[in-house]
Amino acid sequence: MKKKTDLSIKSIAEMVGVSPTTVSFVLNGKAEKFKIAEETRAKILKIASEYNYQPNFHARAMLAKKTFLIGVIVYNIDSSFIAQILAGISRELAANGFHMVLAESRLQPDKENEAFDFMAQIGVDGYIYAPVMDGNLPQIIHDPKQLRYKPLVSILHPVPDTPGVFTDHTIGAELIAEKLWNSGHRRIAYYGEVSKKLNTRFDERYLGIRDFYETRGYQVPVLTEEQILEFVNDYTAIFCFSDDLAAQLFMVLQKRGIKVPDNISLAGYSFSDPIHAYVQPQITSIMEYKEELGRVAAQRLLELVQDKGSFPELYSKLRPYLVEGDTVRTIE
Repeated sequence: MKKKTDLSIKSIAEMVGVSPTTVSFVLNGKAEKFKIAEETRAKILKIASEYNYQPNFHARAMLAKKTFLIGVIVYNIDSSFIAQILAGISRELAANGFHMVLAESRLQPDKENEAFDFMAQIGVDGYIYAPVMDGNLPQIIHDPKQLRYKPLVSILHPVPDTPGVFTDHTIGAELIAEKLWNSGHRRIAYYGEVSKKLNTRFDERYLGIRDFYETRGYQVPVLTEEQILEFVNDYTAIFCFSDDLAAQLFMVLQKRGIKVPDNISLAGYSFSDPIHAYVQPQITSIMEYKEELGRVAAQRLLELVQDKGSFPELYSKLRPYLVEGDTVRTIE
């Protein structure tokens, strides 16, 4: 049974005959970086294990002038999409000795503000932030004083003059467009809202496929569900804003006796595991790197927290990829 004690870094240093800094480097996994001898490292770890050494959080924070806490504010923790992003953030932070403090705004700007104020009070070292959106730019542009001059990285949507990590939806739309075009589809339509507001993130999927087809001399109208049902014979394929919309439209078409892909082809976006598990035939879609997005956001923030310099580009856009389903028919 291991001994329980109030053993400190200073005590371990005295027992081994090295400096407290050397002990700290070893216990924080930096022995190799600072070229600490293997024999010394082994002695330190052996003593720490025998005495069940537990680091003093407050002492560590004072020494490093950090709390090793990162505030993460998202608008919804119920969705598997956000959950996968949070997994990437949490794992990357943990690998670097940091911990996540999570808050959910529930799409309410006042809750978002409360979360920022609380996290500033407990002294987080930085923020990762999925802003509340209404189709325009983020509703809250945060004053550096409110953040106590701690760095912030946004995810999913851009915040002006703030580092951000997003999926490149224009490329995603172009991948769908290429799939439909190469499958012989010339008469296609888009199903989903088009905001036409300041923040074009909501419209990138439509603009991407519209521009692809317009450069080839074809139009891509935006249709409602009712219009699709009324003019279904005028089109060979429908590109939907999301897999959720594609699945809903799939069920409506099926009830009307319109078969996918025999009568009309269908493509979605933002690959959804539940939908692809239960909807048959499987919907052709675009996969986003969700956990990777969270990991990259955490990496960027930690670089700012650790003052490793600026980034060559303000935004990091991750390239998605096409998931070949069975809902796009090739037209000879």
